Amino acid sequence: MPESIKERAVRGSVWAAGGGYLSRLFSLFIFALLARILSPEEFGLMAVAGVFVALGQTITNPGLSQAIVNIESISESVTGTAFRTSLALAVAVAAVLSLGAFLLLPYYGDTEIRNLILVMSPILIIGVFPMVPQALLAREFRFKQITVAIAAANILGGIAALVAAVSDLGVWALVIQQYVTAVCTLVLMMKLSKWRPAGGFSKSHLSNLLAHGGHYFGIGLVGFANRRLDDALVGFVFGIPALGIYVIAKRVLKMLTELLIQPLSGVSLSVFARLEGDKEAIRSAYSRIVTMTSVFSVPIFIGFIAISRDFILLAFSDKWEMAIEVLQLLCLAGLFRGVTYFTVPLLTAIRRGKLAFALHLSNTLGNFIAYLIFIPFGLIGIGMGFSSRALVFFVVSLLVVRAVLGVSMPQLFRQLVPVVLSAMIMSAVLTVTGPYVDPFAPVVSISITVLIGFVAYISPLFILKRQLVTEPIKLLRGAFGV
Repeated sequence: MPESIKERAVRGSVWAAGGGYLSRLFSLFIFALLARILSPEEFGLMAVAGVFVALGQTITNPGLSQAIVNIESISESVTGTAFRTSLALAVAVAAVLSLGAFLLLPYYGDTEIRNLILVMSPILIIGVFPMVPQALLAREFRFKQITVAIAAANILGGIAALVAAVSDLGVWALVIQQYVTAVCTLVLMMKLSKWRPAGGFSKSHLSNLLAHGGHYFGIGLVGFANRRLDDALVGFVFGIPALGIYVIAKRVLKMLTELLIQPLSGVSLSVFARLEGDKEAIRSAYSRIVTMTSVFSVPIFIGFIAISRDFILLAFSDKWEMAIEVLQLLCLAGLFRGVTYFTVPLLTAIRRGKLAFALHLSNTLGNFIAYLIFIPFGLIGIGMGFSSRALVFFVVSLLVVRAVLGVSMPQLFRQLVPVVLSAMIMSAVLTVTGPYVDPFAPVVSISITVLIGFVAYISPLFILKRQLVTEPIKLLRGAFGV
């Protein structure tokens, strides 16, 4: 990898991850407090409404922001075209959602869902304004600024939600959180990028943008179905309170993914795009990113399986106890994300958008089939289906990367063997020590388990491949100029 891109990628990923840690941990703290105040039904109501709003958000950005990151040259006319196209889509989709909300009542039998969708629809329009500024910042590897802005917006939104929840506003506290976060993101991104809506609309620029990023639209739609299909099924089949329980477990998985994997995923798109045409450099970058991510993600997902009961009881209270086993199954799926999360950014960056779309589509269909097979087992069945599909997608992703990029699977596996063996040792040690730790209070049990797991993982990893322990430390020191 060229040195300049490597340094910017490392610095960007460190800031994205470091800032993400602070923001996500604070968000988790706020979320835990909200979970203690609000009921499973209120979280379930918001999740149902969120399915439709998330669909609208996917439609309003048909790959235009990603195209701005990848396109060779940029101008006011290009960014203006992207902004005006997304704004027109947002207005149209918000109107359709508002009208369509009245059709949902017979299916869920709750007028509050309709009201939530009506009130939340304008968020689609607000969300268009920071789209171009954030893409321009990402194009320049200014991930520090992006991270700080998103963290600040999330913190302010969380505080607003907590104040509203304490004021007995119920599910509307979660709506207020969405609005405050969206508005703060808009203001901060516009301020950081100095970009303002300018330039006209050009059909030729739109065609060029769609050529570079249009495949993201299909990927985004399929990704939406992949992320939200389980929410829709749980709410429809098992009811709103059950969906609230499921949302808690899924939110913890999302938080772990955002902390451990997502920051590097955003950076990887920029890195792969800049290395287009240099297959050897892309192969090296891919192997390096996957290995470094797995070093952190695999042991932490295993650790969360071990502490899930104590964590749920400590963070959310015993009214969410039904989420424990679901969380454990979802964390099993998380073990594979250190590899699978980077497949689509890789394919899109090397102009294999159709293949990325096909991979996403097959993953979504696999989800649907897995849920149909396991849904008779209730919420646990949804978790089983989620994990089973993750394993299959892991294998398919590796085969696709090998086919399109020529990545040596034996070489990649050799790089990951120390991580896997150390994680297995850690898992065995936690299994043996678990019964002796369980009787303690949750906070004590978690502390002891984390300490045991850390030693049981780092010790063999240091022996098997010291570089995997020392290199991340060097990268962190270099990124911060220490």
